[in-house]
Amino acid sequence: MKIFSIFLSASALFAANAAEMPSNFRNGIIMLNEDWFGHASSSMNFLTTDGAVYYNVYKEVNPTKCLGNTCQFGQVFGDRLFVMGKQSYDGDGRTGGRFTAMDANTLEFKGELSALPGGDGRTVCAVSEHKGYIGTSKGLYTIDLDTYTAGTEQLAPANAKGQVQQTGEMIRYGKYLFVCQQNIGVLAVDIATDEVHTIEMPKIASIVVTADGSLYAATSDANAEFVRIDPLTFETENIDIEGSHAIGSPWSTWRKAPLAADKEKNVVYYAANGWADKAVFSYNFDTKEFNAEFFTIPGKSTGLDADRIRYGEGVSVDPSSGNLLVTATESGYGTHYSHNWVYFVDTNTGEVLKEITLDEYYWFPAMMIYPDFDAPEVAISDIEMSAGDEKIIDLAEVTSLRAGNKHLINYSVDNSDKNVCMATLSNNTLTVNTLGNGTSILSVTAEYQGRAKTKKYKFPFHHKAESMK
Repeated sequence: MKIFSIFLSASALFAANAAEMPSNFRNGIIMLNEDWFGHASSSMNFLTTDGAVYYNVYKEVNPTKCLGNTCQFGQVFGDRLFVMGKQSYDGDGRTGGRFTAMDANTLEFKGELSALPGGDGRTVCAVSEHKGYIGTSKGLYTIDLDTYTAGTEQLAPANAKGQVQQTGEMIRYGKYLFVCQQNIGVLAVDIATDEVHTIEMPKIASIVVTADGSLYAATSDANAEFVRIDPLTFETENIDIEGSHAIGSPWSTWRKAPLAADKEKNVVYYAANGWADKAVFSYNFDTKEFNAEFFTIPGKSTGLDADRIRYGEGVSVDPSSGNLLVTATESGYGTHYSHNWVYFVDTNTGEVLKEITLDEYYWFPAMMIYPDFDAPEVAISDIEMSAGDEKIIDLAEVTSLRAGNKHLINYSVDNSDKNVCMATLSNNTLTVNTLGNGTSILSVTAEYQGRAKTKKYKFPFHHKAESMK
């Protein structure tokens, strides 16, 4: 009866919030929840920048729709938000797929997949407006983001027994998608051809890009807690932290691993267990400093004599503020899980900046999703060139990004007159060679997580290049 009364109280709150729902969900944080399995589908809460919380926002926006069951992963790409659940859901007059696409600003339903070609859902990563990849309990597949149709070709390699195991977290870096595969390692997938290169790492757990652009795999190997991967050559370097400080394995009941990179420093924050502990570690790749006591979830709850522990992903960094966010619940079982908190932590001091107590309900938080980012801004300074000159421009140096990792920006260049100049792009380096007199327009596009902006530059040679805005 106690659980049932909590459920009614939470439902009444959701109804009260409906009239006050924001019209736009971009300026804040989306909290993706597993929710109360067996009683409801997965759900979303919305945390505003001023600390207000709106509950069950996806259901409020879409009265006949819901998310799937046990959703653990989401990604904002362009103007859409993609969420992956382990199973689909059908109940209470609502349906929800394993994969769900919605408007990133309004959360209005766009499309879904109820069935996947490879078992239960795990993760999703869009690499363009039209194409993405989905990780499943039985491998890796493409997905057409125009029609929301999954590809049928299995991309992940099989193990020695001929079995294709689950794929987890993935991140697009340059021309490759890097994917974690259980007991295998990291798959480097050429997004143009879908050709797969396997980087063997049997204890792979997660993957992250730090502030300096380094790509690291996190493992459950105490002798190589992190492995640096060259994103072009795939060469690796093991990072062994003195002692046993490996990240917890996410594979037994898959969830996003508790790992996040600092916004400005070459530091990561992570936890040794998949869930149910109190400590968040930090490791500085520049200074080699490890801190097992960077942040500890505060103690017992008043009147309940129960400790607070981390749950789900539990560890993320807000790309706008740079704050570390930690989600916590009560230790124990049953009604203890209806008590949940979100901590905002200063990454310089490890001190709590803000604590939010969520309304009592079985949220079972999965991960935080950060939709508040903009397209990158390219600002090439005036360039004076004559025929036969060469100019090399590091686009990363002339691009600003308000929220996010600049090293994950993707560039493209279009040249209007190849008889006047030649423009080549290698990674983030733009090389312009003048071939003769005349005028050419170079269109430089910078894209981050599907949000792009193009700047056009006119090159009347023998004069300065000028921006056409």
